[in-house]
Amino acid sequence: MTRRNQFIIFFLILFYGISMEGFTQKIPPQKVPGNIKSALQAQFPEAQNVKWQQDSAGNYEAEFKVGKNENSVTFNADGQWLGNEIEMEWIEIPTAVRQTVLINFKGYKIKESERVNSSDNPEVNFYAIELQKKKDKMEVLLSEDGKIVKKSKD
Repeated sequence: MTRRNQFIIFFLILFYGISMEGFTQKIPPQKVPGNIKSALQAQFPEAQNVKWQQDSAGNYEAEFKVGKNENSVTFNADGQWLGNEIEMEWIEIPTAVRQTVLINFKGYKIKESERVNSSDNPEVNFYAIELQKKKDKMEVLLSEDGKIVKKSKD
């Protein structure tokens, strides 16, 4: 499998919400190994009131707020950073991404927007946008230049 395919698969896992009920288990902070907590503090020293989950693959997900933004960070069992999602205000999302959403999803309301990064290529940003039109819910993953990578309906 190519590095690009691994990168896309990782984002699809994040995109589809690996932390959904049934795939993860909430765990108390005292059950999180020290190397995982240290890795979180090294990368996000401002993280407080962290809620932890562990998925079926043994990865640890930390959820916390920095200011008003919700953050989700995933580490493997060795404490290696796998990726993160950072909630962002719609206006903070790059113009190319906003334009693509507004043109291609007319009538949808923006429910949530996040920047998504992966350890495979940490300097590359993707954006996950949650949309809703009446009862129709959708998530769209876009590259920083506004190209649609993946769409899924809830």
